[in-house]
Amino acid sequence: MSDSLKKVFNIAKEMWYIPFLVYFIGFIYIQGIFSPFVSDNFIFRGFLSVVPVSFNLYLFNGLYICFFILVFPILSAYFISGVNVTKVAEFSVIKFKKYPTTWVVIIYYVLLLSVDGAITYSSMSAELPIASTIFVYILLFSLHINITLISIKIQLKIAEIKGHSKAVTGVSFWFSILILILCIYLFGLNTQVSIFNGYKNQKENLEYAQITKEDGSKAEYIKLDISTDFFIGYDINSRRAIYYPIDKLINIQTFRKENSDYQKLYNLENDIDANDKLLIKTVNQYYEVMTKSKATVSVKDAEEFLKLFSFETYTNFVSKSVDIQHKQLKHETYRDKQPQDFFGYDLSVPVLGEEGNYLVYVREYWKGENIDLLFELSANGLIMKIKPTSFNFKL
Repeated sequence: MSDSLKKVFNIAKEMWYIPFLVYFIGFIYIQGIFSPFVSDNFIFRGFLSVVPVSFNLYLFNGLYICFFILVFPILSAYFISGVNVTKVAEFSVIKFKKYPTTWVVIIYYVLLLSVDGAITYSSMSAELPIASTIFVYILLFSLHINITLISIKIQLKIAEIKGHSKAVTGVSFWFSILILILCIYLFGLNTQVSIFNGYKNQKENLEYAQITKEDGSKAEYIKLDISTDFFIGYDINSRRAIYYPIDKLINIQTFRKENSDYQKLYNLENDIDANDKLLIKTVNQYYEVMTKSKATVSVKDAEEFLKLFSFETYTNFVSKSVDIQHKQLKHETYRDKQPQDFFGYDLSVPVLGEEGNYLVYVREYWKGENIDLLFELSANGLIMKIKPTSFNFKL
């Protein structure tokens, strides 16, 4: 075996702990990422709620964090490695004859906690975009490591001046490690917060998953992770993380989705989805009949109107009787308002709902007011529910 190859093996033996360190860092970061989903705002409750995600997720995120913790901060630490701390060490020895190191350590604690605390608090309260959050934590990790290195250098210099064989730097080192672990956790938490702020403000979208269970029922969740054993998602309605064994699911479909409070305005000219056209056609037919002149409403109109509904689920106000429905359409004005006060309506692009049905948001424009409605339709274009809602259009 060549000397160079032996050297590589010797280095590998000495660095055996690196994969475990990367995995541990990824583990801490992922607990921070998932803490908004598994805890109730008390950080240590979320910190202690271990999420059983896939090995790769821990490993890849560990590598991602190590890049920021090691590359940028250590590059910056290289530039301060030549900083002369002799004057600070001499001042400490003269001013605090008995406990010069204690003074340095106390200042170090205060400075480190102040810097880390101020940066973390400002990033949590400022609703920063994801890129800014990453930049802030690169700065935090850089300052954290540099402050620790300078403190240890001062302590070593004090020991040299006082003639001690070695300095007791272990306390500062392990304190720095503990705070760094907490910062990694908070980096994960703030990254998730930044993503959700972007989602809320329509600058980011989230990855969702629609799962099909053994009984054929479907459900939609924010996708957290898919491992060999579990699907992990977040239920917005119940505000909790859910875990499904993979072998209990028939199918998993993932897709990206924007904030449901904002709906994309439907444009027929740009639409190429045949299913969207079917759903929109149903809603348009509904309004054609409901806003039609009462003098011209026929029995055939009533028959066609009833065909728009799924009577297995729809129970709002539509009678199954063609005769009754014809009389209602002929003698009742829509919303008991004057027809001339209705100016028209806008539709949203259909979106897939949590139960596998499709949702179309409608804004009606009336004299003096607008009315927002949500149409829930089956996959074959039948109206299942119509209910009031509130939303905004995104062009």
